[in-house]
Amino acid sequence: MRNIKIVFSYDGSGFAGYQKQPNKKTVQGELEKALSYLLKEKISVLAAGRTDKGVHALEQVANFHTKSKMPLNKQIKQLNNLLDDDIYIREIDVVDKDFKSPWDASSRTYIYKIKNLKDKTTFNARYYTFIEFIPNINELQKLFNQFLGEHNFAGFATKVDKDKPTIKKMEEIVVSKNNHNNHIEIEIKSDAFLRGMVRFIVGSALAILEKKLPENYIKENLSKPKIDMKRYKAPAQGLYLSRVEY
Repeated sequence: MRNIKIVFSYDGSGFAGYQKQPNKKTVQGELEKALSYLLKEKISVLAAGRTDKGVHALEQVANFHTKSKMPLNKQIKQLNNLLDDDIYIREIDVVDKDFKSPWDASSRTYIYKIKNLKDKTTFNARYYTFIEFIPNINELQKLFNQFLGEHNFAGFATKVDKDKPTIKKMEEIVVSKNNHNNHIEIEIKSDAFLRGMVRFIVGSALAILEKKLPENYIKENLSKPKIDMKRYKAPAQGLYLSRVEY
């Protein structure tokens, strides 16, 4: 039995999210279907993160176990032939039998891309979040700096499971201007993320700049998380899982 690690990217536009769901097209579902067909056995894939509907991945990591001895170079070639163009397998390797992609990861990095509404076209609509104002990068960075360090992020999550920890260590948030594509890019790195966490972090900061939320909102909601507070969640299409580190 081999434990196989795959590194892949995907365009989340046409998926109902990463995680397999009944009667819906998902990244996990398409991967398992292609792998099961190729390797002639039922394959279950375990991924480092579960992205929401419409969220993309530049680098997602997963692993699965198989009895097949098919050469890896043949696996990657045939998998990419079986899969539609919205999923692309970049790397495939045999790893230690105890390797588990979600629990062995030391950090995950997401990128959020923002453009001005006047730059929206048919061809970029699924890959950026479009807003009517141009945020001041320095002001945005100061807001994001409040998230750095170890905090209870329960107030910045879609929902919280009682048996799962909500304390996460935010390692880095960097705001930059990409002059080539004329967009603002926010890179967010943490040891782990709660569901919806990146989108609530970005949505909150933008809402503060638009005066929709008070300036002390971030500090207050980190010290005393309230999921029922008035909240702003940034759209999915601007979000990318960028990197998983081990």
